[in-house]
Amino acid sequence: MKIKPFKDIPLKQQLISISLLTTGVALLLTGIVLIAGEIMSYRSSLVENLTAQAKIIGNNSTAALTFNDQKAAEETLSALKSVPDIDYALIYAKDGSVFAKYKRKDIKGDSPAPEIQEDSHDFGAEHLTLFQSIVLDREVIGTVFIQCDLDKLYKGIAWNTGAVFVLMAVSIFIAFLLMSTLLQSITKPMMSIIQLMKTISTTKNYTLRSPIKRQDEIGDLSGGFNEMLEQIQARDAEIKRSYEQLLQEFTVRRQAEDTIKHMVYYDSLTGLPNRVLFTDRLSQVIFQSQRSNKKLAVMFLDLDRFKNINDTLGHPTGDLLLKAVADRLLKSLRQSDTISHDVTDEFTISRHGGDEFTILLPGVNHVRDAARVAQKVLDTLTERFRVGVHELFISASAGISMFPTDGDNAETLIKNADIAMYTAKEHGRNNYQFFTSSMNASVFERLTVENSMRKAIKKDEFFMHYQPRVNIKTGRITGMEALVRWQHPEFGLVPPAQFIPLAEETGLIIPIGEQILWKTCKQNKTWQDSGLPHLRVGVNLSARQFQQQNLVEMIALALNNTGLSPASLEIEITESTIMKDVGRTVRILNKIYDMGIQIAIDDFGTGYSSLSYLKAFPIDMLKIDRSFMMGVTINQSDAAIVNAIIAMAHILKLKVIAEGVETEEQLQFLRSGLCDDVQGYFFSRPLPPDEFEQLLKNNPWEKEGNKSL
Repeated sequence: MKIKPFKDIPLKQQLISISLLTTGVALLLTGIVLIAGEIMSYRSSLVENLTAQAKIIGNNSTAALTFNDQKAAEETLSALKSVPDIDYALIYAKDGSVFAKYKRKDIKGDSPAPEIQEDSHDFGAEHLTLFQSIVLDREVIGTVFIQCDLDKLYKGIAWNTGAVFVLMAVSIFIAFLLMSTLLQSITKPMMSIIQLMKTISTTKNYTLRSPIKRQDEIGDLSGGFNEMLEQIQARDAEIKRSYEQLLQEFTVRRQAEDTIKHMVYYDSLTGLPNRVLFTDRLSQVIFQSQRSNKKLAVMFLDLDRFKNINDTLGHPTGDLLLKAVADRLLKSLRQSDTISHDVTDEFTISRHGGDEFTILLPGVNHVRDAARVAQKVLDTLTERFRVGVHELFISASAGISMFPTDGDNAETLIKNADIAMYTAKEHGRNNYQFFTSSMNASVFERLTVENSMRKAIKKDEFFMHYQPRVNIKTGRITGMEALVRWQHPEFGLVPPAQFIPLAEETGLIIPIGEQILWKTCKQNKTWQDSGLPHLRVGVNLSARQFQQQNLVEMIALALNNTGLSPASLEIEITESTIMKDVGRTVRILNKIYDMGIQIAIDDFGTGYSSLSYLKAFPIDMLKIDRSFMMGVTINQSDAAIVNAIIAMAHILKLKVIAEGVETEEQLQFLRSGLCDDVQGYFFSRPLPPDEFEQLLKNNPWEKEGNKSL
């Protein structure tokens, strides 16, 4: 049987043959491409989803990694329970250690943690693994590892492959039937494409595609239509991704704004509102109180001697104590039964700064209500605090101002409560005081004195008086004590008791003390150069001066610039000063002692008076406090203390000087007790330099000239 050439067979058969052959080849290639594309698409989608999961885990784990909160990180990983394909998930810390992990419930055994890699993914035979860095402020603080099961991927590929081949067979059969009649083969595809267009237009489902695969114009139309749908679908996906990215950026920005807001209005240590937020809330409550004609109270609270805790136990312990105080204040006011329900609902506690707290009590109808709250707070703070390994007992001082009597704005009420708090400290601490108008006058006077002292330092208004120290046996002047005086241009001579405590508190004692030291060294050097006896001059160092970092250097500079020998200088410090930091005190005193300067303990007997401490410190003499001198001739206890101090000092080979000697009887008692030197009004009041110079030239107590001594 002769086979006709293809060109000779009927056109219908040609069309059918061409259609069947073209359709078969096209469907086969399309099936392969679709299967390959489906595999690539599925793999890409799986990687994108897994990457998104890793980034979400990373973003939600930054705080846990930062604050070493492993529990929070594991809670974040537990969200993967809703993703059944994920076998394992790990969070690595910055140092490479496993910080948190997750394992699907049906997975048995533990796989070893893989070595950390850079951001990447890897398809294995059975699993997809992925590494994703956790970044905070452009710094990698950890890594997320996820292992995903590919079983679902393989099942999907198998199903799609079968479906494609089934579709190919069906398409060839349909193509054969369609080509049996040319009309049907032309009209039916056209109608199919038209119907698909209507469906997409109605449902907006751009994933639909035309199933027609032909090589003629109808095939071109179908292919072009599908390509258009691909572009529309890609653009739609891009818009969706952009929207999700914008939404994520908005969320991050909102979180950052909330963080900044918290930093601006809240104290980072205690979590309490800071002074900015407290002032704002107080202003709002004042406005409401003005409209409703109600009262309110502002309490200013300051911890007593908090600096001692920082100095002795360190700032970390001080910070822990401040947090504990804040917690106790909150609990105290919430549980308080001394104030009305309205007040406990609306009170505000803030950390004003340092160891200062402010409390807003709105709705306080009576002064006694504010007083009860203040006493409740003070009583609460006196209870024991457990801070680390330390048991601490503290107290506080409180000042209270009332609206509207003590001010009609936030700044005035806070200022007046602060003034009242300082008054409470002046009344012995651990108490509260209500603001009064007279306090303003006291504060004004205090500020006036402080400002005057600052000007006095610049204008050199401070000058020295000198009180002689006399040997009890020979009457010879063995030394002198330099005492500062202040000649104010308006107020006249200001007593030391009026300005020295304020100078200590404000820190002005530092520059004043430096001026005192220089003037004293210069004056003593002048007397020595004029031929007068080479005597030691005693200069008092306050507790604030003793805390100076450059104290030793400052003393050395004064001696070098004035030319005074260190042997002609004596440093006097009190017992309470040297006991604040024994280790540091010993180091400083040894440096001063090694320079050749003598060291005296002033006001001895009023502080620790410990024999062990006296042995530890490099001191030369003890100065018995004047308070004992007043009773040595009438009080047996004072007499016994003085005799004991003299005996103890002589055992330790220390010289003893008695201060405040004012009567012949006191002098005789000291002589019988073998005291070394005496000082007081019995001999001389503190004298200005010219009068003291005359005293040195004409000593009336020398043994040869005054037998009564």
